[in-house]
Amino acid sequence: MVIEYRPVWADVDLDRLWHNVKVAQAHIGKKQIIPVVKANAYGHGVIEVMTWLYEKGIRYCAVVMLQEALELRAAFPDLGILIMGSVRPQDLEICSRHQFDISIYHKPLLDAAKAFNGPLKCHLKVDTGMARYGFVETADILDAAKTLMTSPHIEWTGIFSHFATADEDEQFVYRQIKRFVEVLTQLPELPPMIHLANSAGTFRFEPDIPMTTHVRLGLSLYGCVNMPDPKPPVRQVTRLRGAISQIKLLKQGECLGYGQSYCAGQDEIIALVPIGYADGIRRAYRDHQVAINGRIYPMVGAICMDALFIKIDDSVSLDDVVDIYGDVVTMDDAALHLDTTAYEIMTAISLRVPRRYVKGDSR
Repeated sequence: MVIEYRPVWADVDLDRLWHNVKVAQAHIGKKQIIPVVKANAYGHGVIEVMTWLYEKGIRYCAVVMLQEALELRAAFPDLGILIMGSVRPQDLEICSRHQFDISIYHKPLLDAAKAFNGPLKCHLKVDTGMARYGFVETADILDAAKTLMTSPHIEWTGIFSHFATADEDEQFVYRQIKRFVEVLTQLPELPPMIHLANSAGTFRFEPDIPMTTHVRLGLSLYGCVNMPDPKPPVRQVTRLRGAISQIKLLKQGECLGYGQSYCAGQDEIIALVPIGYADGIRRAYRDHQVAINGRIYPMVGAICMDALFIKIDDSVSLDDVVDIYGDVVTMDDAALHLDTTAYEIMTAISLRVPRRYVKGDSR
């Protein structure tokens, strides 16, 4: 257990996490969910998140790095783990030993897998328009599939691709769906797992995608939705919080912060919270809002490495809890203010912020 010496923390609501799984499951029917827990479960704590999902019956997940897969394997000996990102030929032995599903995304890795002396579990990655990992040409895809099907030491466990514009450009999404289905229909046999949709794709397009068996739930698993209306009723899992450590009067004309970045137009009450950009609050977030006791207050001045300033009123007291991101000012709100996505907001919360795992009303 981490001993906390600073009044800054993140509440991670595990009941909300499971609520979001159920929302997605209700939308996709009998298809199955692959929770994406890369990047320390998007900053939420991969072991704690996966422990809760495992208790609920989830037995398969996806990460990007071999290192992430090894961390999970140490905690979950029987968990199915897909490594969606790059794997080096020299790492095939450790992937084989730990029974990881690996992504075969180009010919050098395919050739290494074919020549490997040991069992492998492989997903075939198809590039349908993202221009990231994956085979592009039909002939190359079919040759790769044949190799995976006919190599006696290889178990062909899946085929997948990835949307580039699921949160915006519908026309390109349907081009990718068409291309993926074209590939699938030319294969002499299909693997047990076929997946294309990310979070936005799951809620916007999955009912229109034939032949898939699974979806990959990432951002919306954690309660953020980077997509147009209508948005699914997922709930933000994490609330980033800090307690007020000092209150002072800033007289009219006085300034505060690095560069004297804010000057009072009248006598004002300023609260200091000991959280800053070293905790993941970008300096560009200045002049946005926070919530205290359910009411919105503006941040003022430059965000420091370890502190930020809030203009408050006399209803606020020392040690009151400030929600930097929560139910009033959400991560999606922060992303909009910063012209970015909630992915960046949630994964930026640094490890020096302790996570408190709560359930329901205990937060």
